[in-house]
Amino acid sequence: MDNTIIDQITKEASKPLEYISLETIVREVPLLTYETPLTYHLYINYNKNILTDEEIRKCMTTIKTLQERKTKINNKQAEYMDKNGCEPKVIDLAKVIETEE
Repeated sequence: MDNTIIDQITKEASKPLEYISLETIVREVPLLTYETPLTYHLYINYNKNILTDEEIRKCMTTIKTLQERKTKINNKQAEYMDKNGCEPKVIDLAKVIETEE
């Protein structure tokens, strides 16, 4: 068995019943993933009276890292659109259907 899993189970066993894990948040809140900064904001908010300062700091660092990553991706996409144009393509559905028949 993986030691990481054992460590996590041991750590969570010592948490109060009100504790809500990241896994629970991702599983139960639609559209949230481990790559979504909001997941960690919710984790901090739900467990604000349970988490240590160190745990909160780690979550805040994760949030900042994920936001910076998203900003880089957005900047690259904007740069690509500036270079290659960003005119939306309009498709006439009636013509598409005619060609398929």
